[in-house]
Amino acid sequence: MNPESVEQVRVLYETLGWRVAAVLAVPLLGMFVYGGLLSEWERENYWLVLVLGFVLAVVIVIAFPFGLKML
Repeated sequence: MNPESVEQVRVLYETLGWRVAAVLAVPLLGMFVYGGLLSEWERENYWLVLVLGFVLAVVIVIAFPFGLKML
């Protein structure tokens, strides 16, 4: 990323806060809803994927501001 892009993302995060990270997690959560609609929970490892995906979504929300500081 060039410095201008990093600054734009930083300003966006400072303006909207955690809502930006939550929006970034929406596609991941949408995948789980779609899997539920297809009855994927009957598969043996779907619950493991669901739990790991939820943990990943939480990590994304928590780590987003720290990632900006590293840029």
